[in-house]
Amino acid sequence: MVPSCWARICHSTRINDARPGKAFAVGVTKTFNPTTVNEMTVGFGKNQINIDASDSGLTRAATGLTSLPMIYPSAIQQDYIPQFNFNGGQNR
Repeated sequence: MVPSCWARICHSTRINDARPGKAFAVGVTKTFNPTTVNEMTVGFGKNQINIDASDSGLTRAATGLTSLPMIYPSAIQQDYIPQFNFNGGQNR
């Protein structure tokens, strides 16, 4: 569960973190004579990271932020709310 509070809206939702990956490799070794050996390996690998909420708790509609303006609307995935991080600075 990931607890989160933003603009006095607190919620918890489960996060699914699936990382499917695939790999393929082929190796060949050729011995020409007792002192000369040639080895070659060729491979391919692909990894994909899918991190999604298991319910709609992190969407703009569920949190009441549908009027939140978006700079790049085409970049929004599954209507998730943006993540904001604030650090540094000093309170005086």
